[in-house]
Amino acid sequence: MLTLAITGFEAEPQAVSDTIGLAPTSTAIKGQIGKSGRPCKFNGWWIDVHPDRLNDGASHAEAVSTIVDLLRGKEAAFQRLIAEVKPKIITLYGAIYFNTNAQCGLWLDPAYMAVMASCGVGWGVDLFAE
Repeated sequence: MLTLAITGFEAEPQAVSDTIGLAPTSTAIKGQIGKSGRPCKFNGWWIDVHPDRLNDGASHAEAVSTIVDLLRGKEAAFQRLIAEVKPKIITLYGAIYFNTNAQCGLWLDPAYMAVMASCGVGWGVDLFAE
């Protein structure tokens, strides 16, 4: 999976959509019952670009490319988001499930890093051996 997550802000999640011009896959509002059946602890906004398991570096790179294509040209909008909505976290995160008998690499092209940095987006990946 690979997701752009924007969390930890006080505004309604719609404010994120309005500011950056993207529609989320899901949102959460602090205090409302979430997917887990428990009240959400924070407001959140997410776009899933690859909801299924990623099994190799190539599929991860393709999913990162999809996110970067969504971000490109929205750098000023993300700076407004940071200044006005004040999210605690803006990150690209996901997981790769890899076979321990095979090589699995991760890479992030400089051009992608530049767009993500201009939008204030961090990056994290969990690795799970199968």
